[in-house]
Amino acid sequence: MLDILLKIYSFISQIWSSLSQQQKDDICQAFVDLMDKVFREFFRANGGEAQ
Repeated sequence: MLDILLKIYSFISQIWSSLSQQQKDDICQAFVDLMDKVFREFFRANGGEAQ
C-alpha cells in the first residue's frame, strides 16, 4: 500500500516539476479560489458561526 502511495506521489511530483511557473501559479490560484468558495458556503450554511 505504501509503495502505491509513493508511486502516485512520484508521478504527481514529476508532472508538477514539468509545468511552467505560470501553470503552477494558475493551479495554486484555482485551488485558493476553490477553498475560499468552500469556506464561504460552509460559513453561510452554519449561520455565520465559525467552528
